[in-house]
Amino acid sequence: MAKLGLVETRTSCDHLASLSSDLAHIPTPDTPCYRCQDPNDNWLCLCCKFVLCSRYVNKHMMQHFQQSNHCLALGYRDLLVWCFSCNAFLDAQVIMQLQPVYDRAYILKFGMDSMNVENDEYGDTVSSAPKKMRCRTSSVRSDFAILPKGPEGKERAKCKECQNSFVASSSGTISLFRHRAKCHEVDNQIVSCQPLNQATYREMVALAIIKHNYPFSFAEHENNRLLHCYLNPNVKTISKNTAKSDVIKIYRREKENLKHDLKSITGRFCLSSDIWSSPNSDEYMVLTAHYVDEHWVLQKKVLSFSHVPPSCGGIILAKRLLGLLKEWGIEKRVFTITLDTVSYNDTLVSHLKRHPSFGPFLPYGGEFFHVRCGAHIFNLIVQDGLIVINEAVHNLRQSVKYVRGLDHRKLRFAQCLSQLPFLTSKKVQEVPTRWSSTYLMIETCLKYRDAFSHLSRIDKYFLNCPSEEEWERMEKIAREAISMVANLRDELYDIFEEYKNSTTDICNMNEVTSSSGGVCGHYDRHDDFSGFETYTSQLIGVDSSKSQLDLYLEETRLDHKFHEDLDVMGYWKSHKALLCARDWLYGVPAIHDFEEESLEEDFGNLCLSQSSSYVDED
Repeated sequence: MAKLGLVETRTSCDHLASLSSDLAHIPTPDTPCYRCQDPNDNWLCLCCKFVLCSRYVNKHMMQHFQQSNHCLALGYRDLLVWCFSCNAFLDAQVIMQLQPVYDRAYILKFGMDSMNVENDEYGDTVSSAPKKMRCRTSSVRSDFAILPKGPEGKERAKCKECQNSFVASSSGTISLFRHRAKCHEVDNQIVSCQPLNQATYREMVALAIIKHNYPFSFAEHENNRLLHCYLNPNVKTISKNTAKSDVIKIYRREKENLKHDLKSITGRFCLSSDIWSSPNSDEYMVLTAHYVDEHWVLQKKVLSFSHVPPSCGGIILAKRLLGLLKEWGIEKRVFTITLDTVSYNDTLVSHLKRHPSFGPFLPYGGEFFHVRCGAHIFNLIVQDGLIVINEAVHNLRQSVKYVRGLDHRKLRFAQCLSQLPFLTSKKVQEVPTRWSSTYLMIETCLKYRDAFSHLSRIDKYFLNCPSEEEWERMEKIAREAISMVANLRDELYDIFEEYKNSTTDICNMNEVTSSSGGVCGHYDRHDDFSGFETYTSQLIGVDSSKSQLDLYLEETRLDHKFHEDLDVMGYWKSHKALLCARDWLYGVPAIHDFEEESLEEDFGNLCLSQSSSYVDED
């Protein structure tokens, strides 16, 4: 074996079995260290193809070898292969397993144009000592057929793809590599690998953090970086500070896009706001905008989720809310705001209605501005009704916590179930620890009533078992809850059916009136359309129970062939109430100061005849 400085260079190694199976695809020499992002003098781990900085003695390469049990690395600066376990360099040009990665690294480092076709420079510098024969094991030889020596005494090789012959000297295969890269499609794909878009990579990491609620340190997780480097060795992993900066950039970009969308909305916005409390008692105010877009789709956008001082009053919240509305540019286009039943919200609403830059722009003087949250009101009603069984529900919750607290308690409860044959079909694991509602908790625990009672008799530490009277009270609530709600539902359905039937009778009466008018022989200059009108009346009569809004939404466009004398302005003037349907349902429009003269100018280019007599007859 030869000597290189104070470190030996070997022509064999016992650790070559740990080489990666795919060394034809390796990172470029300018790939930085995946830990410190240093692009200078890096080494490539030949076992996992990760790039680390050259400070392998006391830094990243050493740490990588110790943590992953890898030991082979290729230095991009001198194209030397180092074995950490052997503490020696390996001759990559002699060792058969290392020749493909050495050839690939040579091409990536120096390029095709810097290669000498016949490598004559090597023949002049070597000593006159007889050369040791090398095995012809280069990966490039599989694509060429070896030909007999020519008149010049040198071996030649013929390309199996294009049938051209080239010098195939035993001292090197660089000319063959250069031709294969230009001729063979597979190698062209390897050489001309599609570059990585670093900006797209950073944005995808930021979007993953946003969508899955990852911490910013997710970008620095070691296995996460190893995965990204494995998928693309040229990737430049980012730090948590960079990830934080990218997330803020995405937030600002999406905020500007939402501002642009809100600016294009012609109607008003219905707001909802609430105070959320975190586990550490910090309070946050969330502001949400509800509106109907131009496609009649109800949208819900969170405009703000910001921290508020503890125990702040209604005036402070009103100022914060007004500032947010001005920031989004919708302070003059608000219709309603839905708030919970906290007392300071009355002060908030009163302050907003009196504010000179907000109150005057509310429709109807702000009469419909404040909407109290129905969920909060309904919750107060339910909680007030549950006072009757408040103590029983408390004991029931404590009983479930006691049983689920320790393993030996679960086992004892299971023994109680085994002594009750009619309960053995259900396992004790089916008793949930976190109830979705009080009703579900009561309904489920009633099935285990006898088991809980038996447990209280054999376990002296089980002190929260509900009494027989409390069990009876909860059973009555659970039994009658559904019937009470069903009765209320039936009454509401009856009221709805009454209004629907009255509307249907009115529609039928209108149809009869129209039919009798036709019998009287009243002449209309539009008799040519009588057949068409009869047909459409029959269609409407098929389902006359539909509301006016449903009929309007299902209405098709007018055909010019049947409405040649249509007065465009008269038509829209008579149907302008329907144009306001969207805003009446989801918010009053902010601007309705249209002038008929300006609209006539806009419709003037339509070249439709204006018929004032048609409007007068209507």
